[in-house]
Amino acid sequence: MDFSDRQVWKNGAAVVIGAPHIVVPLLAAVAIGVWWFRGRLEKSGKDGLNGTISNLNSKIAVLNERLEYAKDRLADAKHREEEVRRAYAELQGQIAANASKETLAATAGKVDTAITQLSTANNALAVALTAMDLTTGPPDLGKPTFSITKRSD
Repeated sequence: MDFSDRQVWKNGAAVVIGAPHIVVPLLAAVAIGVWWFRGRLEKSGKDGLNGTISNLNSKIAVLNERLEYAKDRLADAKHREEEVRRAYAELQGQIAANASKETLAATAGKVDTAITQLSTANNALAVALTAMDLTTGPPDLGKPTFSITKRSD
């Protein structure tokens, strides 16, 4: 069948004109089928995009939570740094005032404790800033994994 042949088109038109009760419902069924298939493709495309948007929104929420967590860790680290500075200034003042060895030892212990707490806060901040695995939440840093013991001189 050559569609460029005029006779083919004349014969096709004659069939449609001669039997419209068969051809018109067939064309309508094909049009409805094409319309339904187009709708299904469009719906699956929309569903896929909605899923992607939902996934990205959840990742944004997780990143915002991590940002807030990192801000909290930064504030804690700054607070610990101020404690170290205060304890160090107190120790410097006691040294300048020729305080007793016991007083200096107690203040040096405060400085040591403040430095340890600053180190822990800095480690927590580093973990918060580098933990970018979006499948888990922020790490639990409530308790340090080490203990502080006093030195014996």
